Amino acid sequence: LPDRAPQPGIPRHADDARILDTLGVVRLERGEFDKAVDVLARASSLAAGDPSIRYHYAIALAKSGQKAEAREELEALLGLKRNFDEEQQARQMLGSVWLNSPGR
Repeated sequence: LPDRAPQPGIPRHADDARILDTLGVVRLERGEFDKAVDVLARASSLAAGDPSIRYHYAIALAKSGQKAEAREELEALLGLKRNFDEEQQARQMLGSVWLNSPGR
């Protein structure tokens, strides 16, 4: 069962990964990267088999400075061997010099 404890910035009723994904993407667009990580981590845990949600989570991780975690997430989601809309972008992001540089 998913953790039902309320988390800051995540609606209590939000057990729908798609709603959380949308909220996380909005937060990314607003530059609220740490908040996006929190929301998209929840969405990703609810829909671990959805590569698009996991891609958005990887973006949030990278933009919040968690490059190693972003690389791990990208490798894992590409390992699902499922086609998804952002697959080409995910592959490019994984191979980018920026993501593979040391540090935050």
